[in-house]
Amino acid sequence: MPPTQSAHIFGAIFIGCGVAALIFNATIMITLCHLRRNILSRVFYLLIFNFAIIDLLKSTCSIIWALKMLPAGISTSMYFMKADQFALMILRFANLATILNLLILTLNEYVYIIYPFHYRRLVTNTRVTLLIAICWIIAWGLTLSILFFGSRKQSIYIKPDCLMKRKHFSQHVNNEAITTTIRTVTITTTITATTTATTTAITDNVSYSLRLPSCKFVAISLFIHSFNFFLPLLK
Repeated sequence: MPPTQSAHIFGAIFIGCGVAALIFNATIMITLCHLRRNILSRVFYLLIFNFAIIDLLKSTCSIIWALKMLPAGISTSMYFMKADQFALMILRFANLATILNLLILTLNEYVYIIYPFHYRRLVTNTRVTLLIAICWIIAWGLTLSILFFGSRKQSIYIKPDCLMKRKHFSQHVNNEAITTTIRTVTITTTITATTTATTTAITDNVSYSLRLPSCKFVAISLFIHSFNFFLPLLK
């Protein structure tokens, strides 16, 4: 199976799982919203509701992230690239928030087991809500710190058009360098083979020969070849 086809299949499966998780968590949130009294009366429902919100964010961002694996042709859009980067940032936050929420849930069970008679007094809805808010703030703080302080290790998207222009420019520079090298070799060979040059002019059917010194010939040749090299660049 080609790697491209495998990526398309994986993207379709990933999107399907994300849609299923989105529907499931939305159903849980709607059910808990209909039971408002139970949510406010039990700490466990508050934690489950927080889990549902975080999983809803994760499923939505996972769908956006997996869209670039499909052969839809939207991965080259700049708007999609911005949405993909934002989705990755939300995924980082959701992963950190999930870990902290599991820590709160474990702490809740620990207090219930160790202090069963003081559980109602120690664990209240206000304290749990405050802990959830603190966990969200910590998760956002860590996410933004990674975003700002770890920007040197982040990848940069370059449009394919820019890459093609760079490729053509490199080919043009290489061709000019090869041409310049050939011209230089020709000049060197001419200088080595002939220390002096003879120019011939015909006037009134009479030939006149003029012998130039080698230094003047080299200077004139370098000037002519330099002018031929820089003339296309000036255009």
